[in-house]
Amino acid sequence: MTSKLKRLLTLILTLAMTLSLASTVVWAIEPTDTSVTYFIASWNGSQVDYTSASTTDYTTVTDQTTGWKNGTYVVNSSVVVDSRIAVSGTVNLILCDAASLNAKKGIQVNSGNTLNIYGQENGTGALTAKGDSGSNYSYGAGIGGFNAAAGTIVIHNGVINATGNRYSAGIGGADRKAGGNITIFGGKVTATGYSLAAGIGSG
Repeated sequence: MTSKLKRLLTLILTLAMTLSLASTVVWAIEPTDTSVTYFIASWNGSQVDYTSASTTDYTTVTDQTTGWKNGTYVVNSSVVVDSRIAVSGTVNLILCDAASLNAKKGIQVNSGNTLNIYGQENGTGALTAKGDSGSNYSYGAGIGGFNAAAGTIVIHNGVINATGNRYSAGIGGADRKAGGNITIFGGKVTATGYSLAAGIGSG
């Protein structure tokens, strides 16, 4: 066998081994299934039914996730958000089992916007929210309106604790503002209004 042929065969073998290793590396970093399962509640006329659903199109909530725009947001760990969270459009919030979100300045859902809150199989995902206060005597519900009437809030499952700021509802409207459209299918919900405000309803 000539030296040129030997070099050619060596080159081909080296190239084949390199491609094999590259293929192995690509396979190793392929993402795993990141789908999140949750349960959607509905009323059948006599009782609440739950239907399983899943999604891979979502944003994971961190301590910096404060602007929730149209889409799905997932809480899958213990998260504390120090700023007010503002919902814009229609937002689906999934509380994973054993995870928690502490919204220290509340979740703003003003009129014209919608927040749907879902849980998982055990319903142990938790949300704590206390309404914010701002300048010029502006106050907010724990979940709902900030210096405004509340939008649409639907709770399917989860452990929810919401407390209103000055004269605002726990879940619903801000000071002297309408409570919006609130539906609670299930979960463990505790809502506390400030002073004369409703726990759930208007401020």
